[in-house]
Amino acid sequence: MSLLAIIPARGGSKGIPRKNLARVGGRSLVARALDAATLAEVVTDIFVTTDDDAIALECEAAGVEVRYRRPAHLASDEAGMMDVVLDALDRFKDENGQDPDALVLLQPTCPFRSSEDIEGAWGVLEEGGFDTVVSVHEMRESPYECVRENGDGYTMLARADGAVRRQDYQDDFYFINGAVYVARTEFVRCEKVLFREGETGLFHMDPLHGIDIDLPGDLLMAQALVDHPEFLDRLYAEDHHVHLTDVS
Repeated sequence: MSLLAIIPARGGSKGIPRKNLARVGGRSLVARALDAATLAEVVTDIFVTTDDDAIALECEAAGVEVRYRRPAHLASDEAGMMDVVLDALDRFKDENGQDPDALVLLQPTCPFRSSEDIEGAWGVLEEGGFDTVVSVHEMRESPYECVRENGDGYTMLARADGAVRRQDYQDDFYFINGAVYVARTEFVRCEKVLFREGETGLFHMDPLHGIDIDLPGDLLMAQALVDHPEFLDRLYAEDHHVHLTDVS
């Protein structure tokens, strides 16, 4: 089975300028995604889709050649990720003559996703017979305690059927963190989605590995975790031999 790692890394960003080149622990976000993909034994090919020459150079410095530049209409704020993935699949097929059996989408904004997370999600897909798998982590907040503000106060997002204490909640709640999406290529091409409710397997991962960088404060928090020695085992447990010398 061939598994193509697709790494989307456009040059523009609203929250953090040049976000995919921002550094955590001395390593850029896009390079960290490449590190995880390269170390994952289940990944057979890597395809970076970018519109930016500086990002392409960063990838090549990390050992991954980038021959293709994403067109402008797929690098705008309005571009959909599904369109980007399908374009990457088309370009890969043009270069290699055939589709991969499956793909794993690795967004650089999750800097602590590890090679073992990729392998674990792939294992869920294979062992569970799923067409798609998404990574999740356990939520600290319960939907039963979430509200939507309106002009008269608020409404509850979910009803607890009488449960008022956290220990009374019987359900487990998980958040789709966006760190790993695995899908069979035939499913993606036919359905034009990466996952579907009720038909997608869940890969449970450490919440720290699911941290997503969107705003400047997220970047500061990620760096603070890297700088704190008590978090190193959780952040680098599987990929401990990679770039620990870069950790500041």
